[in-house]
Amino acid sequence: MTYDGTTRLNQAVADLIECSPKNNNKLAKVIGQAKKTLGITCKARKLPAELNQKIYQHLVELYSQPTDDESVEIILQNTEPAIAEPENTQQTPVELFSHTNNFDNVRIAFYIMRDGKRERQVISLDGYFINALASIKVLKQDVPQWVQAQVNEWTAFDSKLPITRQVKYLIMREVVSTLSGSGDVFHAPINIQ
Repeated sequence: MTYDGTTRLNQAVADLIECSPKNNNKLAKVIGQAKKTLGITCKARKLPAELNQKIYQHLVELYSQPTDDESVEIILQNTEPAIAEPENTQQTPVELFSHTNNFDNVRIAFYIMRDGKRERQVISLDGYFINALASIKVLKQDVPQWVQAQVNEWTAFDSKLPITRQVKYLIMREVVSTLSGSGDVFHAPINIQ
């Protein structure tokens, strides 16, 4: 869907995220988060078309789902407002991680199987988990593929248990066993819930 910014943003976003245009709470939350991420502070009830388009494009990028099973994305949640850059500046679609912000939350999206259906799962990890993987030679740009491969290969993975805790377990298990030289050092959790 092409959105020109002149019609109701709520309707366009509702169509994009597949929710009812009457679900004002959900739409306000999604649009509000996008405005915060983009550093848009305008409180006007009706935003200019350019801002509507900017918000919508951000949400398109956030909610678009690749069809490849191995496709994964990492998104850094920035705690500072975005600074406008000149229009001709080359933009990278995803910022993986800044080593100076070890405790920033990093959002990782990957796919799991739940009730026989492929489902996109997004989790948030503290940045030091990404740094821990770097200590065992998993390059920052390879983290998404690494997480997807670990989830796919781990036979004990259960989509009905907390996903983030399972991914944290997989990261720490790999880091500890690689750095210690033995998988015996890391004990499996009794209950991951």
